Amino acid sequence: MVKCPPRFVSRIFSVPQIKSSRNSLKKNTIWMMAGNTYYSLCQWLVLVIIARFGGTKDVGVFTLGLAITTPVVMFFALGMRTILATDTRQERDFSAYFLVKTITSIGVLVVCFGIALWFSQGKWLVIFIVAISKTIESISDMCYGYAQQDQRLDRVAISLIVRGTLSTSLLAIIYMETNDLAASVCAYTASWLFILFIYDRKNLPETPLHFDKQVAAGMRSLFQIGLPLGITGLMGLLGPNIPRYVLENAYGAEALGVFSGMAYFITIGNIPVMALGQSLVPILANYHEKKEHKSFFSLVLKALASILVMGLLGIAAAYLLGAFVLNLVYGPEFATRADVLPLIAIAAAIGYLGNILGYTVSAAKIYIAQAPAFAFVALTSLCCALVLIPRFGVEGAAYTMVLNSLMSLLAPILLLFIYRKRKIA
Repeated sequence: MVKCPPRFVSRIFSVPQIKSSRNSLKKNTIWMMAGNTYYSLCQWLVLVIIARFGGTKDVGVFTLGLAITTPVVMFFALGMRTILATDTRQERDFSAYFLVKTITSIGVLVVCFGIALWFSQGKWLVIFIVAISKTIESISDMCYGYAQQDQRLDRVAISLIVRGTLSTSLLAIIYMETNDLAASVCAYTASWLFILFIYDRKNLPETPLHFDKQVAAGMRSLFQIGLPLGITGLMGLLGPNIPRYVLENAYGAEALGVFSGMAYFITIGNIPVMALGQSLVPILANYHEKKEHKSFFSLVLKALASILVMGLLGIAAAYLLGAFVLNLVYGPEFATRADVLPLIAIAAAIGYLGNILGYTVSAAKIYIAQAPAFAFVALTSLCCALVLIPRFGVEGAAYTMVLNSLMSLLAPILLLFIYRKRKIA
């Protein structure tokens, strides 16, 4: 067995593990709903602060950084949190997870740095700092996997709440004082690193880092299992982000800022969708194992009906209150394009249905087929964006988002149709 140098790395990450009893499913669900809701609102507040005290250009640069780095991080994450959380038999040593995460984190930074260099000096630095923040977030996500494995999602929720509060407060203070986006995002990133070392790392097991044949085998296993999950995550995020890339290239950061500010309403609406989807997965998986086809699809249809009602209410609100809400939240620069908000609401309604079916596909254990399906969705989104955005601008980006959501809905429907025909359930 070979110990991993330098020694201080082991000291930093081998910390006393939090020892406590497991939570009930209900308690974990409540904690995660609260944590995700609060954290998403904090992320939204960041956009509001930048819009109010900066303008559409800075919103565009910040959201461009997110649009570029998030798919890259998702690919290199290799679905590690899911793998770790389901590794109930602890088949892989902590060192295997840590070493793979180290390798993939370096990969994220190298790729994002290379991409950032394509942009002007005012943009590339912000993009790379955002990449660092997302890399730190992915390391925290590994820590969350251990908390999830212990069925202590309250630790995850507390981390999200504290991280959201601290990062948003620091960014707001620095941005309002300096109007310097790069400096503000640096403080934002530093707060995430602070939470990682002060709190998140305590979820890691009390195991010294080492390298031997068993760790090497665990690392190979993680890459083999994680690569399809990474590709699926990458393709799933490329589709909705492609309109942002094309819009920024064709019309600049200001147009992207207006579009991204409105599009973030989708993220807010997705909170209850995620909560419902995560609650459905274990129930649907149980029906899948027992081959109870009727119960499986009956529950799916009920979930889709409830989400459809929410989506229709969102469309109505966008038509009736769009200009008022945009002016109230972001300011008059955004309110002038209130005509685009109903299109984004339509995309959101369709996308929510697709998200529920995405959870359904996972519950049916259809994994490998998702990667080519969402690759086709991303390709379709790219073709639509290249045709519509240069001609119609922000409105073209909204139309592309609608078509992407529609394709993202049809993809899992097709997979479930094949699943039912082949009687996989």
